[in-house]
Amino acid sequence: MDFKRGMLLCSLGVALSILLGVPGAKGQQDGDAAAPVLKISAANTKIEMMVNGGRVLQMEQAIPRAQVANPDLLDFTPLSEKQVLIRAKKAGLTRINLWDDADEVHVVDVVITADVRELDALIRN
Repeated sequence: MDFKRGMLLCSLGVALSILLGVPGAKGQQDGDAAAPVLKISAANTKIEMMVNGGRVLQMEQAIPRAQVANPDLLDFTPLSEKQVLIRAKKAGLTRINLWDDADEVHVVDVVITADVRELDALIRN
């Protein structure tokens, strides 16, 4: 491996380590935050996802309205009256607002990190 490539990989590794230093999913919901279906009951929830990852958000009541702050980073698709599927497109930070039947807003802050498995394999070889 030449010097420039080695320095680039090292710099990328450091930058990604800093990015991945963000804490995992946090919130006041029940259950495992890394589970495919995340039950949203708190007013504020924070989750972490990787690019190209998906997660189902579920509420106890119907979700009559939803909004993604930055649709360039995250897609969402309604699955049912109480569930939406979110899919991370690019690394960054965004927010999802989910309204319930009582017009209360549930805010989900989403931290999207790059998938570094391929970079990790390059560094190890």
